[in-house]
Amino acid sequence: MVLFYHLDMVQLVQHLTLQFFSIY
Repeated sequence: MVLFYHLDMVQLVQHLTLQFFSIY
């Protein structure tokens, strides 16, 4: 359960990072 939550957060961070870099 905790691991699944951690992976979900990792995917969320990766998604936000891609969005952030795509702006520049």
